[in-house]
Amino acid sequence: MRPHLLTALTLLMFSLAAATTVTVQPGDTLTRLAVRHGTTTQAMRRANPGVNPDRLWVGTALRLPTAPHPEPGQCAGETP
Repeated sequence: MRPHLLTALTLLMFSLAAATTVTVQPGDTLTRLAVRHGTTTQAMRRANPGVNPDRLWVGTALRLPTAPHPEPGQCAGETP
């Protein structure tokens, strides 16, 4: 296996193992959850493929991105 591929796979495994979740509460939106947890809505969408951000159900467990990195020029929770 190539060293750089092994490093990428190792990082992916650690990020998946360290992933945490948040449970949707009444009044939560993806943007509010992103701001509350120091990440972006875009990162939240990437961490939760298949979740419709316009239809969050109370009690749904959403994954939080493990390493929040806002896009250049973007504030946490802001969508492009």
